[in-house]
Amino acid sequence: MDGLTKGAAAELGPKGIRVNAVSPGVIDTNLFTAAQLPSDWIKASVTKSNPLGRIGTVEDVAHAVSFFADGAKSGYVTGANLLADGGYNARS
Repeated sequence: MDGLTKGAAAELGPKGIRVNAVSPGVIDTNLFTAAQLPSDWIKASVTKSNPLGRIGTVEDVAHAVSFFADGAKSGYVTGANLLADGGYNARS
């Protein structure tokens, strides 16, 4: 994802096109709930391993996407991958 985003940003930047990505972590959706058995155990495990101590919401991802969509806020950002994962990838 990073390579594709950066490559497209470098290629399309001269045409005024910004390319960015949002990489969500575990998000509490119907699909997540349906795919996990037992879901209570999985949710507890994911919550415990996440630095923010919770599972992400659809709204969390939407806010990350809206940042990139708002040119006034991110007009000079291209080739970026925003990790909307509650800090999961920041763990050491």
